[in-house]
Formats: sequence, C-alpha cells, structure tokens
Amino acid sequence: MVLIAGPWVSSAIGNQFNLVAGAIGSGTTGENFYEPVDIPDPENGTAFAVYSEDDQSLMFYKRRGVPQVGDMFNYRRVTEVYTGFETEVYNLVETASDPYGSSTTPWVRRQWEIEKVDVIDSGISPKSIRVWFSNMINLPTSYFTYP
Repeated sequence: MVLIAGPWVSSAIGNQFNLVAGAIGSGTTGENFYEPVDIPDPENGTAFAVYSEDDQSLMFYKRRGVPQVGDMFNYRRVTEVYTGFETEVYNLVETASDPYGSSTTPWVRRQWEIEKVDVIDSGISPKSIRVWFSNMINLPTSYFTYP
C-alpha cells in the first residue's frame, strides 16, 4: 500500500517533530517529565545546597531550577535551600564567648546537626571552601582526608 500525503500533512508532521524535539530538550523523555530542578546543568545551572532534617544531610547541586523549602527533592524533604555560595567567600568570626569561631556560611545554623555532606552535581565552582565545614562535629572523620 502506498500513501501519498499532501504538503499540509508534511507540515503537520514537521510541527509534531519540532514539538517533540523541543520537549526532549527541555527535560521530557519517554513518559516522564522532568522539572528544571531535576536537570543537572554544570555549565549554566544555578548552584544550590539543600539541608534536609530527614537525614541531616547537606547536598550540593547545580541544576536548571532550585527546589523550595517543603518540597520533596532527591527523596528528602527540603528544610533549607542555600544559593550564592559560588561567589561568596566565608570567614570564621571569633568572639570572646566563641574563641574557635563560627563560620559565616549560610548553613552555619545547622553546622552541629549535619551528619552527611555530598556533592551530587559537577560544575560547582566556589571561590573558596575554606570554612564551609568548620564545626561540623557530627560528620564522620572519614569525610576528612589529610595530606
């Protein structure tokens, strides 16, 4: 059987192809649709960290979108979200009552609760991580390596 299609059918097929190609490029594959927060983007994405009380984890990502507090993300409830750490440099602030100092990192309020830190996505490029993990006393010592 031979089917001959006119230009309007060809145009319709072309439009459908462009629609599907655009959807795949934006994160749709097969039967699943991925939100921007689910799509790693090491070149142009937004770097963010998520703290979750579910497992006291601090996870670092670079994605097309950023989750919101209260969302389920990476199988954990988002307790706090931190951005801007690629461009900031943090310090220790020492006081008479805290001679060891407290870091100025945005996750400092959680430093004693954090039990796990993971960098999930590539492309995260901070200026410095000098005091990022200071006073995280609940991290296992295996998280630290010494030269």
